[in-house]
Amino acid sequence: MEVTGKRFVGIDLCKRTWEMVIVKQNGKLEKDGTVEKKVFHNGKTSAEGRATLYKKLGYGDKESLF
Repeated sequence: MEVTGKRFVGIDLCKRTWEMVIVKQNGKLEKDGTVEKKVFHNGKTSAEGRATLYKKLGYGDKESLF
């Protein structure tokens, strides 16, 4: 993933799933889903699901796990 600036990434890890919200440098949320449902990025914690998560992270991101 190409990163144009530092981002704050919040990741909620559960037993079988994960959800991720990315806040860009300008303070706006990067959305991959519907705003009404507040779904941003999500997936399974399987090997394939973790690989998807890693692809969405960029160099310089500040991650916070919940």
